[in-house]
Amino acid sequence: MGINEKVIENMDYFCRVKLIEIINNISQEDYDDILDNRDHDEFSNKWMEVYDQVSSIVKNNSINPEYVQIIKRLRERTFKAIFEHTQSSDLAAYLSDDISLLLEAIACNYNHSWLNGLWKKYSEGEIPQGNILLVEGRLDEFI
Repeated sequence: MGINEKVIENMDYFCRVKLIEIINNISQEDYDDILDNRDHDEFSNKWMEVYDQVSSIVKNNSINPEYVQIIKRLRERTFKAIFEHTQSSDLAAYLSDDISLLLEAIACNYNHSWLNGLWKKYSEGEIPQGNILLVEGRLDEFI
């Protein structure tokens, strides 16, 4: 199990450049709305369901320690960058958790149409929230 080098490069670029562009296009007043929408059952329950499935696979299968460190570093860097631009630790935590979830899913070869939809929102320049459309396919091919 692992992550293709191109996926790591693409996600690193996304977190350093594209995600910051997305954040910069959102007003501070919108942060609370985004956080509230992500806390609604529609989004939050599905996020936790996918997270629990990925976590279970990660615990029961060994992932290359190198990938674990890459994911950890990217998650931390993403949190710091988002917090620096927003001063919102909640928003920074939610979005860096998304990045970690996406990469962990790829590292353990987990595919889910909801998770693909989560990435699709990001790739369209939006912060995922509310109802996420299901997208069939392999997550690593979208990133």
